[in-house]
Amino acid sequence: MKITIALQKKPYDVGFFTKLYVKAIQIWTRSKYFHSEIIINNKRISAYPPKGVDIHYFNNDYDFEHFDYYEIEVLEPTGAQEMLIWKYINEQTGTGYDWKGIFFSQVFRLGINNPIEWFCSEIVTKILQLLLYEQVLDCLPNKVSPAKLYRLIKNNAVKKS
Repeated sequence: MKITIALQKKPYDVGFFTKLYVKAIQIWTRSKYFHSEIIINNKRISAYPPKGVDIHYFNNDYDFEHFDYYEIEVLEPTGAQEMLIWKYINEQTGTGYDWKGIFFSQVFRLGINNPIEWFCSEIVTKILQLLLYEQVLDCLPNKVSPAKLYRLIKNNAVKKS
C-alpha cells in the first residue's frame, strides 16, 4: 500500500507571527520542515491548532511550493484492519491540539503530552505505527517532530516532484 507523507517547508500565511512560529520550529529542529500530514486513499490527515486532528479530501493537486511529498510503502492491511485504522482516525478527529506535547515533548524534551490530543507529526507517526511502518514502531509519537519524521522515512521514501 502506498502512503504519502507531506512535509511543509513554506507557510501559506506570511504574517509576522506565522513567520516567527515557523522560523522558531525550523531553527529548533534544524530542518526546513515545520508541519507534516499523511495522505491515505485521497484523504489528507493532520492536526492543527486549536481543533487537533482533521481530515481533508486530497484531489492529487500537489502543492510543491509549500510541501515536499514522500511516498512510502507499508504492508497492505486486510479489510478489517483498514476499517479499524479508519475508525481510530475518525475517533481522533477534533480531539484538540496537543500544546502540552509541543512544549513538554518537543521544546523541553521531557516526553510529557496530552494522551487524548495531537500535534501534526504525533498523529502522523501514530497512524504509521497502526500501518506497521517499521521505521517508526519503536518511537513515542509525541517525541517525533516533522524534522525527525523526515529523518525516519527518508531512506525508504521516494520524493514526488
